[in-house]
Amino acid sequence: TLVGVIASDISLYISSYKSSEDTFQLITQVSGRAGRSYKKGDVIIQSYNPKHYAIMYAADNSYEGFYKEELEERRTFLYPPFSKIINLEFSSTYEKLAIKWANAYLYNIGKIIGNLDVQATKIIKLPKIKNVYRIHFSLKVCPQDEQMLLKVLRRVINISKINDKKDIDLNIKF
Repeated sequence: TLVGVIASDISLYISSYKSSEDTFQLITQVSGRAGRSYKKGDVIIQSYNPKHYAIMYAADNSYEGFYKEELEERRTFLYPPFSKIINLEFSSTYEKLAIKWANAYLYNIGKIIGNLDVQATKIIKLPKIKNVYRIHFSLKVCPQDEQMLLKVLRRVINISKINDKKDIDLNIKF
């Protein structure tokens, strides 16, 4: 059997620290469909970036090689498991209210964070679902500062209260 993976590197350009992992995983999963039982299978991988380590290790079916390279990449840029990513999403049927809350929350985090080593992403508008507007940002924190950041987040919830009677939801994912 023959399996073709077209534009295999397209997922490398998604804005996520896991894009290389996702690309490697997709290629190895699809490649595993080639050949069954005693039949030999062939895999063709089409890529615009064939020298990227995720593509090369997937083509060689080298899980260990990919793991080592990916771990070093994450260490260099302080991505998990060398840091913690906390995602915050504000949602409301009122777009301006969700934006106002997200901005106030991020502003207040900055005010009381002290000397914690925390990085925040830009505030991003996500697509509206069922007439609910969603505003998102992420925080990256070093493991030793994680507990302090959680205390800061609890304090900021109280400080950031906006005097609007309309509904707003905050979803925090760790």
